[in-house]
Amino acid sequence: EDKAVRTPCIVFDPNELFTTEILTIYKEQVEQMPDITKQVFTLKTEGRSYKEIADILHISIKKVDKELQKATAKLRESLKDYLSVLVVFFTLLEK
Repeated sequence: EDKAVRTPCIVFDPNELFTTEILTIYKEQVEQMPDITKQVFTLKTEGRSYKEIADILHISIKKVDKELQKATAKLRESLKDYLSVLVVFFTLLEK
């Protein structure tokens, strides 16, 4: 009789895990943005043009551009370390 202890196999989908974590970071960062930055960024993610955003919020197109730069810089900074881990993880998976 085989008395070997069987370890349960834990299966996880790395894509789901990383997607969930990235979305969590993304949502947290958007929530922490100043109101005008958040509004501009949200309208842009909804597919609005710079001109449409400027008209809706009664700000200049230059201000739209500035706020989008701030938003993307904040997101890029908050995700940079995490994305480096993704590259290493998927490189190891290929071996």
